[in-house]
Amino acid sequence: MQVHQVARSSAPESVFAAANTKFEEIKETMSSKDWEHATHDELERYAFEQGCELMRQLIQGHLELRARGEATEPVVGADGVERTHRRGGTRRELITRFGSVDVERPAYGGRGVDALHPTDAELNVPTHIHSHELERLVALTSAQVSFERTAEMVAETTGVGIPKRQVEMLSRSAAQDVPDFYTARTAVAETQPSASVLVLSFDQKGIVMRPEDLLPETRKRAARRSKLETRLTKGEPKGRKRMATVAAIYAIAPDVRDADAVLAGLRRIKPVGEEPRKRPKAQGKRVWATLERPLKQVVSEGFDEGERRDPTHLKQWVVVIDGDPKLLKAVRAEANRRDIQVSTVAAGMRRSATKRGLDPKARAPIDNAADYILGHKAMMHYDAHLAAGWPIASGVIEGTCRTLVNDRLDITGACWRLEGAEAVLRLRAVLQSGDFDDYWDFHLDREYERNHASRYADGLVPKVANPKKYGPLRVIK
Repeated sequence: MQVHQVARSSAPESVFAAANTKFEEIKETMSSKDWEHATHDELERYAFEQGCELMRQLIQGHLELRARGEATEPVVGADGVERTHRRGGTRRELITRFGSVDVERPAYGGRGVDALHPTDAELNVPTHIHSHELERLVALTSAQVSFERTAEMVAETTGVGIPKRQVEMLSRSAAQDVPDFYTARTAVAETQPSASVLVLSFDQKGIVMRPEDLLPETRKRAARRSKLETRLTKGEPKGRKRMATVAAIYAIAPDVRDADAVLAGLRRIKPVGEEPRKRPKAQGKRVWATLERPLKQVVSEGFDEGERRDPTHLKQWVVVIDGDPKLLKAVRAEANRRDIQVSTVAAGMRRSATKRGLDPKARAPIDNAADYILGHKAMMHYDAHLAAGWPIASGVIEGTCRTLVNDRLDITGACWRLEGAEAVLRLRAVLQSGDFDDYWDFHLDREYERNHASRYADGLVPKVANPKKYGPLRVIK
């Protein structure tokens, strides 16, 4: 025979009383005679609005339950001082996607030291007022549309409204851990064995910036020629842009072609009765762009990613860029520094035609093109590159410039601050690279570390438990 203590529930129904009342109210309303002939859109709108309030009250009830929690271990701060004084009933506001709730929890403090809240750590509440789930929604939306439109869409699809300035703040908060995510990531992008060519590609794209966030030389030029304070006038863009460096890396199977195959692909020439030629697809593609970090650093990051994916250099490395001397210099310097043999393909060149009798001014572009070809002839053995199955076109990086940068940051009237633009580039990059879900888990872990664990001795947050109330003893055979 054994005697056990049987615990009563530590979750009294009273904390969910408001939610229960709201639920009954919704049921009563939707089953009333007044709603017998309601249209479906009326039903849906009512259910959404009242459902948000029901969800908010359920969260509030759960938080009230958690408010009873007490630290079961000594509360020692990162300063080594134990917080021996417990004060209950301290509150903070948290705005969730369903509305605002109060987080009540005990504070542990002492003379001359900051109070600590172990329950905040257990809940992983952010330092700002908006919940992480609301921050996630803002991140996903602001990566696609303007901050103003994001504020409108959040108001339309949740139970809360967020001002435009706070939307931008949440976007910056959401994007802050992207560089560390890729630096820390150890998983290698999965590719098929046939994808034996590793392609790195780089380019640069100008973004219109506020004068205070232009580089020094560009800021001087903008000050001399700017006519309007917040947007460009016709003919002004060159003096108001800051260059973003764009990068892409992917693996691909060799695609052996000849000149006729290239031309057929360009012209979409399909011989009658012949099946369209299947081209290999890029695998494990990752794209990114930055305004903050210099070109050399981005190229180094690209090579770092290449080393992570192909540490023993079993693949053929190919770098595809245009003829920008800065890009070429940075790629060559990084390859030499790492003692890596890469094949650099200069792509995206313009064609020129020579005509007789042109004056020097008209002939200058043709001469420049000829000089370019002669100066880059070592990288323009396209016959050998095609025979080896290497990509020779810069379409991937040009498309990345368009989808990653232009489609969001080059919208009409846009004039960016550096922090906001960098945040949007980071969020768009993790989305387009298919890494957002993994990144968000990483971001939440980092939020816990910097907002909570870092405030405790050895980074260890004391455990929290609700006081248990036991019922009468029962005999159990």
